[in-house]
Amino acid sequence: MSNKKITRRLAEKTKELWNEHEKGVVIFLGFFLVAAISFQLGILQGEQWQQEPLVIEKVPEATAVSYAGVLGGSAKNNAKDNPTAENSSEVLSESEEGSVECVFVGSKNSDKYHNKACRWATQIKEENRVCFKSEEDAKSKGYLPAGCCMK
Repeated sequence: MSNKKITRRLAEKTKELWNEHEKGVVIFLGFFLVAAISFQLGILQGEQWQQEPLVIEKVPEATAVSYAGVLGGSAKNNAKDNPTAENSSEVLSESEEGSVECVFVGSKNSDKYHNKACRWATQIKEENRVCFKSEEDAKSKGYLPAGCCMK
């Protein structure tokens, strides 16, 4: 076969292939272009909306007070008496000491006790909170281990 015949035959096959798959190719290219443009717009918008990172330099007193309540309550009273930046470190250090005394937490309204780090323990109101030094202490007072955090 000569080069002209091969070229002509190739052109005919290409036209046939295009006629069969024209819709699919156009739809694919359309989706691809829309996706590429959307991606690029997202990157441009992201660059405009970038913010400085949030830096927390000091633990808020309210947070220190709530942790102190979970750990025994003695640090909370000190925080109310003298709310200064210096006292914030006292609250944290006393709460660390209190963690030895209050390892498990229960509620007056329930017969279950939780590990002090359990999220359910942190939701117990301070006036209903009961602290235990050990599991034996909790069990001796009639409390049962909570299934969520005491497995």
